Amino acid sequence: MTNDRRMADPVAVTVKPLGRSGGDLVCSITGGSVDGGVLELSKGRAHRLTFHLVPGKVDGIEFADGDCFCSSLTGCPDSGDTTDQFPAGCAQTPNGNTLIVEGGPGTADLVHYAIQFTDGTGTLSWDPIIVNG
Repeated sequence: MTNDRRMADPVAVTVKPLGRSGGDLVCSITGGSVDGGVLELSKGRAHRLTFHLVPGKVDGIEFADGDCFCSSLTGCPDSGDTTDQFPAGCAQTPNGNTLIVEGGPGTADLVHYAIQFTDGTGTLSWDPIIVNG
């Protein structure tokens, strides 16, 4: 997490749920830093990611409370996994439809991340990819 958030590059991402299978959620993402469903960030720079959840084909979901963002350099992350770029406590959920993640400078080429959602009865997970280029 950057010590000076004014220096972090702002990145807005719109998340639209398209379907679910068991505990997995499928979403599309759009935004200025999104290319082909992959979030592309500037390597070596801190980022402030703001995920906006918009209505889609899965009703009644919102970002889960607590630390609902996890990351891994080796594959799909498990709940609680972290990287240097996205340490524990880097995510905040100001309301159920907005998730803010403070990320430090990325040095790895590829980061797998997961965001946890809730539908009021259980947890759903979505696992997209970040490229630091």
